[in-house]
Amino acid sequence: IDNGSDMLQKINTETGETTDVCQLNISSSYPSLTFSRDNKLFASRGGTALDIIDPCTCSVTAIGSYGGFSGVNGITSDQGIELFGVAVTQDDLIAISTSVGLATSVGDLGLNFGATGATWSDEDDTLYSIDASSDALYTIDPDTGVASYIAPVDMDFGTVGIELHPENGVIYACSSAANLLSVDKFTGQVTVIGPM
Repeated sequence: IDNGSDMLQKINTETGETTDVCQLNISSSYPSLTFSRDNKLFASRGGTALDIIDPCTCSVTAIGSYGGFSGVNGITSDQGIELFGVAVTQDDLIAISTSVGLATSVGDLGLNFGATGATWSDEDDTLYSIDASSDALYTIDPDTGVASYIAPVDMDFGTVGIELHPENGVIYACSSAANLLSVDKFTGQVTVIGPM
């Protein structure tokens, strides 16, 4: 979502070019979106609550509050049909119910994360995350919530968007400069694909 124009957009993974899908009629910002395995587009409203967005009409359905967790600026699917989120205010990995929005703590990250995002990998059975405070790539254990350092990312991240593409295994990311990026999951090397 372009939170400046409240426009839902598609991003071309080869060029970074965006295409407007539809206009959202909202008063909140959405720092993170993710598709669930049952093809529902979930959004983290203000980092404190879960909504569903219909990508065909841009209608928004409120699901519910995370129940006190905040700074949830990175949500992603889990191994099933629920979601994970990184609550940076509490530095916790949380499990989010897709039916009511309520979250429970999986565990403490063990680190003080700043701006961050998270994405699930079926191949590696783990979450990947970029922390903008340390400008580093991490894995997060889905059973304990503990974050483990992989490598520095070779650019300065402000905001963080991150998504691992399930078909090609590439980690895509974006930050304050509004370029589509790819991130090597072993070395943290960042490649600029193109402006969004």
